[in-house]
Amino acid sequence: MAFVLSIYYIACLISLFYFYKKDRKSFLIIFLIILCLPILGLPLVIYLFSERTIPGKKSAKTTNDQHLTAEFIASQSMIRQIDIDKELNTIPITDAFLLNENNVKRSLLKQSLNDNTIQNLDILKLALENEDSETAHYAASAMLEIKRKTLSSLQEFSEQVKNSPDDFSLLASYADALKQSIEIGVLDSSMKKKYMHVYSDLLGKILSNHSTAKEYFIDKINYDLQLKQYSKAKQYCEIFIEKHSFEEMPFLLFLKYYFQIGDSESFQKMLNKLKKSPVRLSSTGLEMVRFWL
Repeated sequence: MAFVLSIYYIACLISLFYFYKKDRKSFLIIFLIILCLPILGLPLVIYLFSERTIPGKKSAKTTNDQHLTAEFIASQSMIRQIDIDKELNTIPITDAFLLNENNVKRSLLKQSLNDNTIQNLDILKLALENEDSETAHYAASAMLEIKRKTLSSLQEFSEQVKNSPDDFSLLASYADALKQSIEIGVLDSSMKKKYMHVYSDLLGKILSNHSTAKEYFIDKINYDLQLKQYSKAKQYCEIFIEKHSFEEMPFLLFLKYYFQIGDSESFQKMLNKLKKSPVRLSSTGLEMVRFWL
């Protein structure tokens, strides 16, 4: 008899632990039933509180599972049956391209051939390395089309500038086109360098004859430094600091010039000049100076 009671009490402990984990709201009632009704308490608890007999519990769980399954199937169906024309107008192409189906990627890339592909350039570069050969082919075709349109546009601007060399509006538009063409990354290294020279020369013409806006100085000096045309970079640094003596960028670009050519003495002199000037550096300017020091 003692052995049977021991088994019963062990079963009670296990059951209490089980119900405590599964149904804490009813645990106190379960505990009292087992405590107050020896022998009969455990079978009664199992009958009253098992999942099979709690009204609505199993059906609710089943209904919930069915609801989640339906939602999952619906979402998968939506992905598989994506409407390319519609979705390109509502979601970023970067998100759409993350879909696994190769046919969706191909459709997106085909569509990009007819759109402004420059905006989708990062996706096209990613697609070039795609394991699906057809996707990579579409991306390569799109990249070639961008390059063709870019060079065609630059050639057209060049001809217009020859015919109207003093039209500032035209020169400014040409400068914008050159800068974008250089920075989007579709030109090979030799062609990029060629157009960097063209852009630098055009900026020099604009600064000499039309505008002394600081944006033109900044690009002019930075491009001359990239091209290692140090004498031109210094010349425009001097003009820049003369025209915009109360701005931080003339000082920063002069410091950058001295840092790049390795002239530490002149760098320190310019830094002292900056400290004595009324110019107050921005947080970005301070970070630049700290980097060079």
